Amino acid sequence: MKKTWVIVFSLILFWSLSYPSFVEAVGEPYTIDQAPLDVPTFDDYTVTKVSSLSELSTALNSSTSKVSIELQNDMTITSRIIINGDKELNLNGHTLNAGTNGYLLIDRTSTTNQFKLFNGKIIGGPVTQSPGGPTTQNSAFLNVSYQKNINVVFEDITYKSNDTGGNFFVGLATNVFSLGTVTVETYAQNIRAGNMTFLGDFTGNSFGYGNPNDYGRGTGGVNLTFDGYNNSYINETNGGPASMSQSVGDRRIYIGKKSHVVLNNTNNGNLAFANNIGNFSIINVDGSLEATSVGTSLRTTASSRNNGTPYNNQAGTFNGQANIYVNQGATFKIASTSESGGAGTLYTYNTNLYVYKPDVLDMRYFGTGNFFYSYRNSPQSNLYLYDQSIGVWLKNDKGIGNPTRIWQNVDWMSLLKFDYHGATNVSSSDPTLTPDTFKINDYSRISNNVELPMLVLDPTFINESDQAFLNNGDTTFSGTTDYYLPGNVKLGKAASNATVTLKLNGKTYTTQTTDDGTWRFTDMDLSTVKGGTIGTVDLVDTDKRLATQIKFTVKDTIPPKATPKLIKADLGNTTKLNNPLDGISTYSDETTTNDKMTVEFVNSDAERTKMVNELGVHDIGINVIDEAGNKTLVSTKVIVHPKGENITDGYVFGKDYNIDYLTWVNASDSQKREFVLSKDYGNTKGYAISGNSITDVSADPSNMLITIPSNNWEPNKTYDIPVKVNSYTKIIKVTLVPSTVKMTIKQVYKGTDTPIYSDLETKSLVKNDAYEETIGDNIEEVLNKLISDKKIVLNYEGYNPVIVSDYKIYQHDKEMTKSDTVPNEDFSIIYEYEGQLKFKDIAEKLDFGSVTISAEDTETPLSDSSDKSLSIINTIQESTWKLKASLPSGITQVNGKKSPFIGNVIYKDILGDTLRIGQSATIIETQKDNQLFSHIQLRNKDTGIFLKQEPGNLKGSYSGELLWTLEDSP
Repeated sequence: MKKTWVIVFSLILFWSLSYPSFVEAVGEPYTIDQAPLDVPTFDDYTVTKVSSLSELSTALNSSTSKVSIELQNDMTITSRIIINGDKELNLNGHTLNAGTNGYLLIDRTSTTNQFKLFNGKIIGGPVTQSPGGPTTQNSAFLNVSYQKNINVVFEDITYKSNDTGGNFFVGLATNVFSLGTVTVETYAQNIRAGNMTFLGDFTGNSFGYGNPNDYGRGTGGVNLTFDGYNNSYINETNGGPASMSQSVGDRRIYIGKKSHVVLNNTNNGNLAFANNIGNFSIINVDGSLEATSVGTSLRTTASSRNNGTPYNNQAGTFNGQANIYVNQGATFKIASTSESGGAGTLYTYNTNLYVYKPDVLDMRYFGTGNFFYSYRNSPQSNLYLYDQSIGVWLKNDKGIGNPTRIWQNVDWMSLLKFDYHGATNVSSSDPTLTPDTFKINDYSRISNNVELPMLVLDPTFINESDQAFLNNGDTTFSGTTDYYLPGNVKLGKAASNATVTLKLNGKTYTTQTTDDGTWRFTDMDLSTVKGGTIGTVDLVDTDKRLATQIKFTVKDTIPPKATPKLIKADLGNTTKLNNPLDGISTYSDETTTNDKMTVEFVNSDAERTKMVNELGVHDIGINVIDEAGNKTLVSTKVIVHPKGENITDGYVFGKDYNIDYLTWVNASDSQKREFVLSKDYGNTKGYAISGNSITDVSADPSNMLITIPSNNWEPNKTYDIPVKVNSYTKIIKVTLVPSTVKMTIKQVYKGTDTPIYSDLETKSLVKNDAYEETIGDNIEEVLNKLISDKKIVLNYEGYNPVIVSDYKIYQHDKEMTKSDTVPNEDFSIIYEYEGQLKFKDIAEKLDFGSVTISAEDTETPLSDSSDKSLSIINTIQESTWKLKASLPSGITQVNGKKSPFIGNVIYKDILGDTLRIGQSATIIETQKDNQLFSHIQLRNKDTGIFLKQEPGNLKGSYSGELLWTLEDSP
């Protein structure tokens, strides 16, 4: 498989090779030489579990292939173990300790074609500092004979060599594959192989001091390397001539997409050969390569000669040159950090570096020589950059700070035929990118990241004029960050973990930005910083790039400090209220001197004049104002006292007052104290004074003593109440005013609490009204006045009458000895009534008019001239009445023979019953439903009194006497 981009070029045999034409380039403008190798598979392997060193050694040495050996515990290797057959060693999460002599060997006679080591940790191994020449054995934990062209896979492995020496892997004809997460830390070399493929996360650290030499065979640290110059062991293994030609696909490194390779080499024993990657033919990066070395990061001798034909040449490539491909979306970061190095960050013969639209391109060289060091062997070395921005930093900057110059969105640029003598053959789609402007050997860093950080203040610190400010009363200062491209194109990208520095008034404050790019200074004390002082804020991001400095102006917002001074003024004298400084004890400001501050009253002249004419303690306002206009309002106490008094440690003021006699007499001493304090009475206040401090002690009986004398209190008299605070005493005069009490008038049935009725027909009760009366007044006079004013009424229909003096006095529901005067407690006046049973209206005239004599029985009602009804009153409690009627002498003729009337007087009730009224009394009605007032109808169509005539009566006038009888029945 060949991954191809369209490119226009011409090819002349024997490597007179032209360079790419950029004008007509379409897509990725270069051809990647040779596809990545396929990862070997380890399917259908038989699992063998081992628990001891002997079991492990036997399993690895067995010629049986396709065996998966699984460790059951940690284990220590004490000597060499030879591997035969295709095997995989599963450490199963355990640790393999190789001491200083233990290692694994696949020698030239081994039947192994592929081997996998995975899932665990390895410590130690041979301490030989150099992997040695091709025939050297025992120089790495895993050693494969240079005559074996096999595949070796590492997956999820952690390796740490001994501190005094050691290598992890040596196999000059081996294809190495790194999968999963592999971490290798060695004194000397991490991996020395034929080809390397990285499809996971690989971290390689090399720390040993020494000179690996140009073949990579010496001592000291190198991360990844191949054998040097024209040595091709893969080619030799496959039958080719080892003396000159490389095999196609030899000495290749491939870093797959989503793979991360991080290399670090701290060996400073030889700055030219202590590399991250040495003697490569092809580096192909689809993922991420981050390589940092004290010396030269990348070095190769694989293309020291270019004679031969395509792929049959020293480098084994199509163009006879070593090729580095940094493809679209890749990360390519290489750095050589020694300031004394002289071999560049790339030390090479014929090499092409192709970079197309990577996510990150970052190359750094801090040494004294050329940025790239290349020998002049034809066709020499070239750099091609496509579709990216380019930023450069000068030598002295050491890659720190912002780019010295930026070219944005460059379609292409090339640096052709650079060598150790110079690098001036520059051309580009950008007319400003020329040999005069792009001088690579003047640079310490080249990067496609031209983003610049910026500081953004929180809106709180930006005024209406879009100027930055900071109040000197603030303790915090905050903002966010962003990145931008030249032209002020904001990217919406936070500057995380950047350092933000604030300098102000000779002080420096430092903080770090958070993950989201926000920053905040806290607990700052700016109180002594004068308004108008200029401060600065700077930012340095993790890449040492600098944001444009923000300058801000301090705004004085701290008001002056001031303490009040107690003012003591004679009543009516304004002298002490003319100068506001008389009310200020001390005042100062952090930036303004006292002589430049303004001190003024808040209260007007009229208000102060009114104040001094009122005894008491008053508040007066005084403003202290600094040059910035900040003001402090001081509340000062003013004691206005009677003229001539010497106020020292205390002051009391209050007023004489009147109080209801009973209210005072019935109050406890603590309640009497409250009357003295109450706004409704004495409104007394007491203050303890200490220097300029005045404290209200009115509510503290222990500090304001109010002496309540023991007296037989009498109405209409005045008493002295001394009030004392410290040495000051004030006399409050209390006058006891006669009191009123509540008099309730009740009219009830005798011997009960039941009120009588004021209206019998509606059954309305007499109301028990209450009146406030003055203690000691004559009760009968009070009652007569109430009667004359028609506020009360005595005597009601249906009850035996009473006179004004018939009252009884009750207090607390008990009858008291009758008094002529109003007592000193609430009381009730009780009038007791007896009820009555009586006729209110009586039917005195009953007349049937003219009645025709009949031969049959007839009934005749009363005539219209007759009385219609009678009325009965009954107010006797628990009593009902009976109404009886009788004709003791019957009905007889008025003149003549006085013949008796033949028939009867009858009474028909509402139930339809007919009652005969004869000589004996007959009950015709009874009281119903406790009626107080009853009307009995005598002349109705169907009820009442009727005359019943029987045959045989003589003509004439008849009369009789009807007797009404009203009886009380219990």
